[in-house]
Amino acid sequence: MAPAKAYCRLDMNPELKVRHSLTPADVEAVVEMHRSLYASEQGWSDEFVDYVRAPLELFRRNHTERERIWLVERGSDLVGSIAIVDAGENRAQLRWLLVHTQHRGKGIGSWLVRAAIEFSRTSSYDAVFLWTVSALRDAASLYRSHDFALAEEKPSHIWGADLTEQRYELLLGREPDGSSRSASG
Repeated sequence: MAPAKAYCRLDMNPELKVRHSLTPADVEAVVEMHRSLYASEQGWSDEFVDYVRAPLELFRRNHTERERIWLVERGSDLVGSIAIVDAGENRAQLRWLLVHTQHRGKGIGSWLVRAAIEFSRTSSYDAVFLWTVSALRDAASLYRSHDFALAEEKPSHIWGADLTEQRYELLLGREPDGSSRSASG
């Protein structure tokens, strides 16, 4: 018997559901969404597919309670994703954030980033970081709007293109007793 799918409704649109389970078919759906959007929007090669697929498949088989994926669906269609992965040293890595072109500008990406940050706080991580590239200006703007700061840049030739990789970081700040600091201080 297949495990039950746990759903919660995205607060801004009752047609959208968020699921945290990840099946082999979901891995392929996330990979395909990344491949199709980034091939058309950025011209990236299929090397990018392996960059997404291999760690996502590893996550599917081995994730822990301190790691989570959010899959946003409308009906049976995947419209967005994000995940928090344990990167060691009490740091979380934000991975696989993508919202399908047809669903951008509706607050889904911001909702996903907020959910990932809150999960990281409740999982007692000290910081969250992510890697992106400078060509993804809208994504960088989204990260900065959630208080991520640019921590590193390096030129790279990856996925068939000359790109500037960027690492953004958000320090979560913890009180001496382990509790999260309030938003005001």
